[in-house]
Amino acid sequence: MISSSLVNAFLLHYSSTIQTTQFLIILYTDPGSVLPLASGAAAVIGFILLIWQRFMTFLSRTLRFLRGKNQA
Repeated sequence: MISSSLVNAFLLHYSSTIQTTQFLIILYTDPGSVLPLASGAAAVIGFILLIWQRFMTFLSRTLRFLRGKNQA
């Protein structure tokens, strides 16, 4: 039989490692649950970039039009 002092010494020595391992096991997510989130984030970022491109095109055409009008 293992003495309680040996068990206590083991737990004191390895308790931080055990807690870290338990914490990482809780945080682990498999790729199947992360991919839909990544796909949704990519769709949102793509939509924002499309809107940004249209805004910049509109702004450049407006500024080009106003500069041409001032030069004439």
